[in-house]
Formats: sequence, structure tokens, C-alpha cells
Amino acid sequence: MGYSDSQCGFLMTMGLAKFNKLPKIVAVGQNYVLHAKEMGAKSIPKDPILFLKSPTSVVIPPEPVKVPSGVVAHYEVELGLVISRMGKNIPKIKANDHIESFFCGIDVTARNLQLEAKSSGSPWSVAKGFDTFLPVSEKLPVDKVKDLNDLNLYLKVDGEMKQQDSTKNMIHSVEDLVSYISSVMTLQPGDLILTGTPSGVGEIVSGNVVEAGIKEPSGTSDLVTVKVAVEDDTDTTYTHG
Repeated sequence: MGYSDSQCGFLMTMGLAKFNKLPKIVAVGQNYVLHAKEMGAKSIPKDPILFLKSPTSVVIPPEPVKVPSGVVAHYEVELGLVISRMGKNIPKIKANDHIESFFCGIDVTARNLQLEAKSSGSPWSVAKGFDTFLPVSEKLPVDKVKDLNDLNLYLKVDGEMKQQDSTKNMIHSVEDLVSYISSVMTLQPGDLILTGTPSGVGEIVSGNVVEAGIKEPSGTSDLVTVKVAVEDDTDTTYTHG
């Protein structure tokens, strides 16, 4: 699938001829039952809850997470997917053909702003979109694991275990997510999907070191890891209202 002639003309006049090469980050909310409950969900979502994160939220350690003044930041460990090729309305049985690799991501969330957004029925874009709010690990080809739906996730803050669960406990499987997302928007090479976080989320502040990883169920060593420091963003003060 590509752009129509009129769309291409518009992009060219705006100097955005390569606009369709920009990746998108599609994230999934409340995809583990216990996390949905700790977030106050009254029922399990029938369809995946989708939101987008800004590409500028990605940060590669040793660059730190920077928390603006006025933000209460929470960690959320997630299995991330990298899309390999374009797809629209992808059948579940073909979903894995569109996944190039996987990674461990930490979906940092401005929880105070997210709760305000929820109470007013507003989007989560601000709460999820700050620069550096998605530290990522290296990526690993999917053929290095037996099953993306049976991997162990963990997250530690200053060496203390905070989150620990398995992707087998996801409400919507990897295949479900790829298929559903592609029914809404075309997936393109380089797009990222964050598959949701388990329970145990909590606050991080300047001076913390956050470490997260993904393992095989029977594995003793991590397949991928991400370790990132947290700092105050002295250049940014978030004000609203």
C-alpha cells in the first residue's frame, strides 16, 4: 500500500516526500489482567487499547531518561516488536511473517498526567510522549526464540525487583495485536509495537537506575536488556491548566 497521487503531491509540496518512511510507535494499554486491575479497570478490554508514542521518546542508553518538572514518572517494562514489512489487514496466521525482531522497552509514563487525561476523557499523548520516555534494548531476530508469547519479563529499580511476569499472560497475543493494529493502520517496515506491561508499575525519580530484560522461560541469561539512569530534565518544566 502506498500514497495516492494527490497525497504524494501534497507531501512533495510540503517537503515531506519521504514522510511515509518515518516509523510509528503503537503501544497497547492494559494487556495484562493484573495491570488492568491495578489501573482501576472495571472489565477486561475486548479489543486492544491502542495509543501512540512519539518517535522522539526513544532513547538508547547510556543516554538517560529525563523527567520534566511537574511530572510523576512511572516505569512499565514491555516486549517490543519491530515490523519487517508493510501490511494491512494482516491475518493472525500471517502476523509473525511481519515481525523482524523483538526488544525490551520501558514505556515511561507521566502517571499524574495520564490520570488527569483519563478523568477528562482526553488522549494520553502528553503523558506518554515526552522525549526519552522509551528506553530500548538492542533488538534480536525473532528466530532466536521459540515463542514470543512465552517469554519472561522483569524490571528492577536500583537492583530491587519491581515487575516480573510472562508474555503468556497477555490478554491479547502478539498475533492478535499485529492483526488488530493492521486493521486500523497500515504497518510499515521499522514500525514499533509495545505489547503492554504487567503489574507492579511504580514511580522513578532522579538518581534511580532502572534495569529491564527478557528471558526464555527456562533460560538463565537475558536475551535482551536495557539499563538506564533517571535524571531531572532541568530544561523542561511541564505546565498546564
